[in-house]
Amino acid sequence: MSDDEIHGFDWGGQELNPEQIKKVIQTQRTLRVGFAADGKVYVVVMGYAWFDDALNGITSAGRKLDMALASPKVAFSIDTSGQTGPWNWHSVAGEGLFEVIRLPRAALQLTKFMAQPNRAKTPTWFKVSTAKEVAAGNLVCWRIKPSLLTGRWLGSAEIDAPEPH
Repeated sequence: MSDDEIHGFDWGGQELNPEQIKKVIQTQRTLRVGFAADGKVYVVVMGYAWFDDALNGITSAGRKLDMALASPKVAFSIDTSGQTGPWNWHSVAGEGLFEVIRLPRAALQLTKFMAQPNRAKTPTWFKVSTAKEVAAGNLVCWRIKPSLLTGRWLGSAEIDAPEPH
């Protein structure tokens, strides 16, 4: 690479269009969520599925849930760098409200959706125990409906679905 190519390279990446943003969200399965409440901040990795135009997941009680209930506005980040590395990535950042799904029917629908065979190698323990644990109140279903989505990419504009693990 020549000096002109190095100095002309856009290290900040390019903006993703709305279709590319949606593809990143639909193809990935983990996100980082930032919570802020009572003067404290907390960032945690969570698994999710894109369902009904929202990020949906299941979690246990604890610090993140306590903070979300105290202050539901969250920020989140989803990226492909786990598959592609630091030189070729697609990243989506957003904001929204963290909502606990309290309706048993909606929670059951979510657990069934996340355990479908086409989900990236859903582990057997998840399929067997999750609906039971949600019904018992040991796990909580949640969703984030994005109010803001932005995205950038570096390297290749092509977004590939990750290999199932």
